Parts: sequence; structure tokens; C-alpha cells
Amino acid sequence: LVATDLPEGYATLPYDQYVGIRAQPSGMIWAGENRGFTVEPLHRGYVFSNPVSLFTVEEGMVRRIAFDRGKFDYGRVAPPQGNADLQFSGMRIAAGLERPFEVAVFQGATFFRALARGQNFGAMARALILRPGETRGEELPFFRAFWIERPSPAVGSLVIHGLLDSESVAGAVRMTLRPGDVTFVDVEMT
Repeated sequence: LVATDLPEGYATLPYDQYVGIRAQPSGMIWAGENRGFTVEPLHRGYVFSNPVSLFTVEEGMVRRIAFDRGKFDYGRVAPPQGNADLQFSGMRIAAGLERPFEVAVFQGATFFRALARGQNFGAMARALILRPGETRGEELPFFRAFWIERPSPAVGSLVIHGLLDSESVAGAVRMTLRPGDVTFVDVEMT
């Protein structure tokens, strides 16, 4: 899938309309399960046109999260027609049981952002960049899929596996997200 598979107008949505597209509570992964984390799949559109597949890993079983337009609130944007599986552009992660707060966003190339409690933006990082500063330009791999391990309520961390690739590299990354007053992301790459 490429940007041309997006519904008409989605690749050129203005930012304010794009951010108005949010997953409904029924579209949140692990919402209401008291796991300590919820995952919000992010819709494709605006500058986030590359498709990302999301999977959960629960009790040794992998389950693909299928795109369902009925699980999104489209705000001022007309919902896409038909039942096409548009996949996602990434995910937003919230932590906490009683008052969940955003702790990470994985969206756009291999960018991710982590926030500590009380922060508005947090710190941004890239899982991988190739040829930075070279005259022929940087090469930015893209996350193509994420496998998110179902968290145990007592652990306080979330394990995410990601597949990334570009024209000259393919790789896997394992990230352990540990949110709190200080948020840590332990990253291992292959």
C-alpha cells in the first residue's frame, strides 16, 4: 500500500482536520482491561500516508489489528467509503489506570516521541537514520509493522517489536517503554 491507496483527499488533509480523526473508545487496544496501558491506532492521512500494520501478542498468539472505519470518530472529515483495510499510520500509547496520560507516539518514518508525566511534548527520537549530513541526502527507513505484547498489570512496562525497512536496510527493533515521572525507552536493534 502506498499513499495513492488513501481515500480521496486524505493525503492533503489540513493538519487541524487530520488531528480531529481519533479512535473511539471501542477502537483502543486494551481499553477497560486494567492493563495499565492502552494503544490508540492512528489513522493514515495528512503527511502520514505510509501504511503500518499493528499486531498484538497475547499468550503466545499474534493477532492482527484490522482497520475498521467504524472505530474512528472523523470529526469534520467525511469517513472513507467502503470497507478497505487502510492499515494505520502508527500508534499513540497511554499509561495509567485511573487517569491515563499519553506516554509515547510512534508515527512517521522511524520517529517516536516519549513523554514523562506532566510533559506536553516530550523528547523525539528516530530508531534509525542512514547517511545523515551527506550531500546525496538522508535515507529514512520506515516502520512497517509493530507487534505489541499484552502488558501484565503489575509490570508497569510495555514491550513493542517493530519492523523497519528502506531501500538499503531492513531491521527489527525491540523497545521497552517504562513510563512515569521519568519515562525510559530501552531500545535493542538488529
